[in-house]
Amino acid sequence: MRRSLCDSLQSNKTREKGVSPEQKAIESFTSLTKCDLNVSRKYLQRNHWNINYALNDYYDKEIGTFTDEVSTPVHPIVYPKELVQLFEHYSNNSLFDIDSLIKFIEDLGYNLENITTLCLVHLLGYTKLEEPLRREQFLSKWFIEGCSTILDMQECMKRLDIKLRQNLQYFTLIYNYTFHLLLDSYRKDIDINECIQYWKLFFRPEYPVSIEQNLLEAWFRFLHDEGKMMINKDTWQMLLVFFKKYSTVREIMDDYDESAAWPFIIDEFYEYLQDQQ
Repeated sequence: MRRSLCDSLQSNKTREKGVSPEQKAIESFTSLTKCDLNVSRKYLQRNHWNINYALNDYYDKEIGTFTDEVSTPVHPIVYPKELVQLFEHYSNNSLFDIDSLIKFIEDLGYNLENITTLCLVHLLGYTKLEEPLRREQFLSKWFIEGCSTILDMQECMKRLDIKLRQNLQYFTLIYNYTFHLLLDSYRKDIDINECIQYWKLFFRPEYPVSIEQNLLEAWFRFLHDEGKMMINKDTWQMLLVFFKKYSTVREIMDDYDESAAWPFIIDEFYEYLQDQQ
């Protein structure tokens, strides 16, 4: 959406006569960042006058990546009025708490159990859902995405959903991020029932790691029959690697290497399948 915002600003400038394309780009860049004209020229020149690349470069170098840490930008950002009003609409006493998040997600057309929602909370920089999101964090994340309205954000969500379905690297990132999101701060493991709930969502045919339904059901039976109660980080992450390599029960039975460095629980699963066979 940042591209659309920049293109719109550039189109307005284009209608002005007697202004060079470089000057139009400088004016657009300056209007967005509120920085000095010389700073605008510097970033545009070194990015071959591509305003989108220049903006990314500027935010990285001058302002830096927005994190949970409180920091003061070199050049204060003037956020769009619509974006500020959106935050105020959902915030509770200036805090974007869990109730704010749930209402926000519902208005975007999603729910907390949807995997695309995990993409959203990852984009916003959540580490724990129960921790309120800072005003600056909410505004800055959406500002960088070029989103000011619910419609803008819905379009962003659609792009994230497509990326999740088509990009294995991004899918893996969100999958691994989910473990930390679900993990209680005082524990190192996740309850097995919660894991199963999300495995059912992640290992669906429309996503990059598509496995035989019979294999997923066998994994769940194994966990139940063997009385497994908790899943640690290593098991969570390596299960994805395991399912990338073996997508069917038959492949496991034919090709599984017991000497490979799989977690012990996966070795147990292989033995369980042998017994079932």
